[in-house]
Amino acid sequence: MAEVRLRFRHVSGDLGPFNFAETCTVDDIKERLLKEWPSDGPMASEPPGQASDIKLILSGKFLDATKPLSEYKRDMGELGPEDVVTLHVVVRVTPASEKKTAKAGAIAASGESPAGTTGSSAGCGCVIS
Repeated sequence: MAEVRLRFRHVSGDLGPFNFAETCTVDDIKERLLKEWPSDGPMASEPPGQASDIKLILSGKFLDATKPLSEYKRDMGELGPEDVVTLHVVVRVTPASEKKTAKAGAIAASGESPAGTTGSSAGCGCVIS
């Protein structure tokens, strides 16, 4: 099984390089990155709360969390045993209000009403003109 060495470049600094098997999914890579995220220094000012807050970019494209690393080999080019691939990292923390909206949307889709509320519609009453 082949391995790929990855370095992660964030606006506040770099992490890695770390070795990953080609069979690892992007989600597995994000989980490892979350564990390795520094708790001090410039990168500590913008820590991801969960792996889904981390967005990885290779060759100008966001990587799909469900795909294995092997599907991005074409974008990495020919790699020697000591070569390192740099992925750009963006942290997009989901605000609590968006998490609540997503939960309300899921409740509305299921036909249930949130605890302590009446009515059949979930959502805002915003009007955009």
